[in-house]
Amino acid sequence: MLSEKDLWRQLIGQGDEKAFEVIFHLYFERLCYFAKDYVQDMEVSRELTQETFTRLWEIKDTLNEDSNIKSLLYTIVRNNALNYLKHEFIKKKYNKNTIDNYNRLQLNAISLSDMKIEKLTSDDLRKQIEKIVDGLPEKCRAAFIMSRNLGLSYKEIARQMDVSVNTVENHIALALKKIRNMLKEN
Repeated sequence: MLSEKDLWRQLIGQGDEKAFEVIFHLYFERLCYFAKDYVQDMEVSRELTQETFTRLWEIKDTLNEDSNIKSLLYTIVRNNALNYLKHEFIKKKYNKNTIDNYNRLQLNAISLSDMKIEKLTSDDLRKQIEKIVDGLPEKCRAAFIMSRNLGLSYKEIARQMDVSVNTVENHIALALKKIRNMLKEN
């Protein structure tokens, strides 16, 4: 059996596929568990480790014999895991913003669906809505104003009011319902 150093020399010096295969079998499972510590998902960690070995094969000709194979493999898998986590964070942040925006648009659509705007002038409409908003319960009014006038997300409003996002949604839904009912009556 060849030493790791000998396998390394064969891989980077000759592009020996057998040496690569032995290195793969020596390190694959260890790297998977290392990646799992970062990503908390074994399937994802296996994919990241597979990508690590793909990368090793791609860069083998640029490496030198003095490189520490173990250190190199752990560095590549760590970087792959960090890139994966950054991507997941961006996706989750985007999805959360999308859900907040969707909920806001959905509530707006509901409130506007039955409006007969042609019956009202913009000044009359504004005055009637202001009157309704002024008559809302304090927290409901505050949530509505932060959402509509300040353009804050439900999450930002929840943080400022020290309530849950669900509570903010309920406050705004109540405000929109009262506005919609008033508009139906008029």
